[in-house]
Amino acid sequence: MARMHNAPTDPPMTPGGEDREALSALFDGELESDAARFAQRRLLHDGQWRDACGRWQLAGDVLRRRADAVAPIRF
Repeated sequence: MARMHNAPTDPPMTPGGEDREALSALFDGELESDAARFAQRRLLHDGQWRDACGRWQLAGDVLRRRADAVAPIRF
């Protein structure tokens, strides 16, 4: 099976994509309580996860036409 290469800004991923699945399930409120607590603690301590979370939330807001972020000056 070919290994998927992620962009350098994506959170580190295992071959099965558990990190992405966990973030998605956390956003959707689908994690069991222990897994949700673990994911929330990881967000507190893992800058890459926080960055990915912010990007995913912004992307969702853009798709729903609810984005209120302002692009950087030299964007």
